[in-house]
Amino acid sequence: MKRFFCGVVVVLMMGGTASAWALSKGESMLAVGLGNTEGSFVNPLRTAGYLSQDTGDPSDQIVVQGEYWYLFSDDYAVNVSYGYGFNSMKAEPRSTAPANSPDQKFSSSSFMVRVGGDRVGQVGERFTLFMGPGVEFWSGKTEFEDVYGTTPPDNDVESETVTRWGLSGRIGGVMKLSNAVGLVGHIGHGIAYASAEESGSKLTWWDSGFRAFGGVVLTFGGYAQ
Repeated sequence: MKRFFCGVVVVLMMGGTASAWALSKGESMLAVGLGNTEGSFVNPLRTAGYLSQDTGDPSDQIVVQGEYWYLFSDDYAVNVSYGYGFNSMKAEPRSTAPANSPDQKFSSSSFMVRVGGDRVGQVGERFTLFMGPGVEFWSGKTEFEDVYGTTPPDNDVESETVTRWGLSGRIGGVMKLSNAVGLVGHIGHGIAYASAEESGSKLTWWDSGFRAFGGVVLTFGGYAQ
């Protein structure tokens, strides 16, 4: 056991003497990974002609996301993000349900675009810390199959599209694996103004939620040997 821990210490010390990894002005990073967001949806069933916020169905979404950073100074970068969000749920009937009872399905889809700025700083030779605000646009909707017990073709319904504009902030870091590849992750929170319209009916509200992302990042230049 002592030999094992001594070996770990030696490896860490050797890693600490590796070439420094410092991004500088004019360099960039490109990341691809998975994250999550909280969607804003309206109920597909109108009540007395009004749209209503859908709070009874899942709002969390998995997001496939790409991000790009460009450092216009040694310690500040502009960031652009794009993500596609989705979620799905299926309910199968119990054995005592009436014959030919269908599976009930719910799904949601969305996309988002974010533009922001990050303050960037080095923590040692292998870790880059960043944090900053951004402006975000999001658009999404939900779909239901055989959920409301109506007869075909009205048993499949789709909600109106919700759009939201908001501000978000996050903090994260990049961990070096090699001179060109690393791991990136960040967490944050956003607040937004959401709206939806249908045949003259309009619903607006303020929304907020948690954001998170993790993935692989490629770096282009900026290495101090």
